Amino acid sequence: MPATIEVMIVDRHAIVRECIRRIAADTADIAIADEASSLRAASAAVRSRRFDLLVADIATEGGIALDGIRQLRSIAPAVPILVFS
Repeated sequence: MPATIEVMIVDRHAIVRECIRRIAADTADIAIADEASSLRAASAAVRSRRFDLLVADIATEGGIALDGIRQLRSIAPAVPILVFS
């Protein structure tokens, strides 16, 4: 059995996080391990545990954009970040 991909969702809108969670629920090897509504919460989570992938809105509360991506990348340089808008 393949390893489960541990994903963190970062988006200020609960409905968007819910939609991504539902899509992932249909995929056996993807697990939503955590979610955050702000850059601050995402940074804290990334410091406290390992994720295989971050899925982030480009415009999350507290800023994601390029500075936020750089910040998350500095905390977890090996973790891929999928950015959407």
